[in-house]
Amino acid sequence: YGTAAYLGLPGASSSLYDYDDTGSVGSNCYGSFEAHNWGAGKTLFSWNAFNTGNNYDLGIGSQVGGSGHPDWTFAYNAGNYTSRTLYILVGNTNGVKTNNLTLDLDATGNTSVTASQVNNNNKDNCGIASMTLSKTNYNCSNLGANIDTLTLKDASGNTSKGTATITVKDLIAPTAIAQNLTVNLDATGNATITSAQVNNGSTDNCSIASMTLSKSTFNCTNVGANNVILTVTDGSGNSSTANATITIQDLTPPTVVTKNVTVNVSAGNTATITTSQVNNGSTDNCGIASYSLSQSTFSCSDAPNKTMTLTVTDIHGNVATGTATVTVNTPSIRVQGNNHIISNGSLTTSSTNFTDFGSSGIGVSVTNPYTITNEALGPLSIGTVSISGTNAADFVVTQQPGTSLNYLSTTNFSIKFTPSISSVESATVTFTNTDCSNSTYTFALSG
Repeated sequence: YGTAAYLGLPGASSSLYDYDDTGSVGSNCYGSFEAHNWGAGKTLFSWNAFNTGNNYDLGIGSQVGGSGHPDWTFAYNAGNYTSRTLYILVGNTNGVKTNNLTLDLDATGNTSVTASQVNNNNKDNCGIASMTLSKTNYNCSNLGANIDTLTLKDASGNTSKGTATITVKDLIAPTAIAQNLTVNLDATGNATITSAQVNNGSTDNCSIASMTLSKSTFNCTNVGANNVILTVTDGSGNSSTANATITIQDLTPPTVVTKNVTVNVSAGNTATITTSQVNNGSTDNCGIASYSLSQSTFSCSDAPNKTMTLTVTDIHGNVATGTATVTVNTPSIRVQGNNHIISNGSLTTSSTNFTDFGSSGIGVSVTNPYTITNEALGPLSIGTVSISGTNAADFVVTQQPGTSLNYLSTTNFSIKFTPSISSVESATVTFTNTDCSNSTYTFALSG
């Protein structure tokens, strides 16, 4: 045989004859039978050179010095032994037989093993006095495969050791504990929560690796109660869940934007506005449900302007308001004769403003013109001019005024007086219009 390490045992030499050599087959083989404690690198027994008869090599223990080959004496010394009895006890490669075990951690993250569990029916010729393990207690830090050494000692103090693989597992799921939350949507109509907010003291016998939520983002469609699942996973992949109610609230009121409005009113005529006329792009994070106005109809009594309120309500009942100014335009009538004002209800006549026609003689006619002006922004409507009174028959309207006047517009009407008697005659001019304060206009005539 040769020195090459055939089995590749730890510490074996490929240049020396030791406990790991390469055998050979042939008609005149050298022949070798050896027993080694290769774990200790020691030769127990060597019997070599079978083909030399009584001169074969017989070695007990490792050779020291000499050729340098630990298991070969090269002494051809078998004839030197008068007694050749050898007892060889053959065990497993570990020295003792062991059981590999799988242990599950308990709820506290601990577990233990005894030497008797690891021992695999090992025996001793005089009896085993004690069995000990290099490690008996395991915890979360030992998850996975662990090498444990079983040491056997007999009554004479001889010891042998063997190793076993102790695999520690954590099969206990975490205890998931969740808490309910109330969350307000922000100005954009969104809200986000984290697992840390929902977690309410979840625990694990070792450690928690992760916590996740079935839903973490919310918007206006989620207002109200939402069921969310908290999943807690430990370092060994065990997981458990807990339910939480996430109540989403929208407490953000609308943003109200208004614009001012102008309306025209007159005597007997009102103006009505709508919310769309006042609203100027009001917004809400979730949506607007309704608009309302504190006042929508305006009349002469509201002139010249009125402050009103636009109320905006969103889909979740939040309310906000904004104010706007309604400018109320009304007409203003001015009546003149000869460029002089004739006051409404005037009972005094004067030639200066053409209300006194003077003396002309019976049957001689005199015609005076009159001007109506609208002095305000509201449109002015004018009715038919009529004449009444004791001598109304002698006063005739020869030209009726126009029916409508815009701001600073004018219209004319004329009256002809033809006396029928020699004494003073009188009459009253009357016409309606839409001036808020002078809707019926009258003044006296004489001649």
